[in-house]
Amino acid sequence: MTDSYSPHRGAVHHGGADVYASSGNRFHAPEPQGRAFRMAAMVNLAGAALSLALVAGLGWWSWQLIARDVTGVPVVRALEGPMRALPEDAGGQQAAFQGLSVNEIPAGGGAGGLGDQIVLAPAPLDLDAEDLPQAEVARRATGASGSQAEVIEAAFRPDDARPAPESAATPPPPESVTVLERSPLPLARPDAVRRMTSSSPAARTGAGAADDMAQAVASSVASRTGGRSGIDIDPATLQPGMRLVQLGTYPSVDAAHEAWDVIAARYSPLLDERGRVIEQAHSGGSVFFRLRAHGFDDETDARNFCTVLLSQNNDCIPVRIR
Repeated sequence: MTDSYSPHRGAVHHGGADVYASSGNRFHAPEPQGRAFRMAAMVNLAGAALSLALVAGLGWWSWQLIARDVTGVPVVRALEGPMRALPEDAGGQQAAFQGLSVNEIPAGGGAGGLGDQIVLAPAPLDLDAEDLPQAEVARRATGASGSQAEVIEAAFRPDDARPAPESAATPPPPESVTVLERSPLPLARPDAVRRMTSSSPAARTGAGAADDMAQAVASSVASRTGGRSGIDIDPATLQPGMRLVQLGTYPSVDAAHEAWDVIAARYSPLLDERGRVIEQAHSGGSVFFRLRAHGFDDETDARNFCTVLLSQNNDCIPVRIR
């Protein structure tokens, strides 16, 4: 007996119904339908597109960084045309004496040849009438010449520029003033004149008062210079280590003496106890003399002395004998 194939072989039928057929229909998923499914699909697609775009942008930016110049200097296109151009009309004024052959001497070391055109110097400028002196205006207006022009010029000369008129009544200057100009010591006066000027107050005017003034000045000068005759010190006697102050260099001994007298008269309290040293020196084939002051305890004393002189724009250098 041959059995026939049946798709539902072995299946248990209850009441004529297929159990698997009924169970298969019961667990099958329903087909997707509705607007919610379509919106979710669109959102997913948009997110995927944005992700791809972001990845592509990051890749392009990375490539740009790799391909960029290592120095990082951007390339600038050069401008066309000259960088600087002279204007057609620069304005201003042209410098005088351009193109003259005399200008070639400092430029090239020698005078150039004769030019094609020779220009003479311009004539002197004449001042206007209001700019001329009054005497010149009056002379031109009157046409005066010679002695008349001198009279006109003297008339317009300022009062302080006119020569003082000579007067016979003006007493001559006292002789003692002239003597003071020649020598710091005035001439001795007779005892009779001295007694007369000391006893009579009225007589101490005119020449007598001038004599007293000259005597006072001479006494002051003598008191400053008379007692300093032994201030010179021989440079050979100086010991190494002594402190000196150099006041300058002079071409001769007399010039050094005069400079010392000037400094001593101006700074007498500072030089009263100092000695004068004039030392001969040679440099470059020439002879000069150093003027120095002696009598300083140490370097601080010499520097303090120079501080006073330097404040009055005088030369002063502390030195040490070696």
